[in-house]
Amino acid sequence: MTTLQTGKLVPNLTITPYTGAPQALWDFRQKSHVVVIYDPQAKPGIVAHWQAAIDADRPQWSWLNVTVLIAKAVSEPLEPGVYAIDRYGEFMTTLPLAHWSFDTLEKEFIYYEACHC
Repeated sequence: MTTLQTGKLVPNLTITPYTGAPQALWDFRQKSHVVVIYDPQAKPGIVAHWQAAIDADRPQWSWLNVTVLIAKAVSEPLEPGVYAIDRYGEFMTTLPLAHWSFDTLEKEFIYYEACHC
């Protein structure tokens, strides 16, 4: 199981999203922050709900320079969860699937930007 440590570089995992081609996490380095939502047990309805929420708040994600990936598969074993990674490829935090929201994620990145500007 891949273990991520706060403040350390994330391995170059390949994320296969529900929409689009597989993407390597390091392709986002120096370009954007990344959120990976990974729940291998997610039903199509919840994935569609997440995608609709991302699309509805697209201006905020663009302003924060965050790419949100809903992962269907990950190249290495990874615990289900919501992973926040900064634009330098450093792991920020994991939010458990049972206790997260898009508002919490937005606040995480707003706080990050406030501390790093």
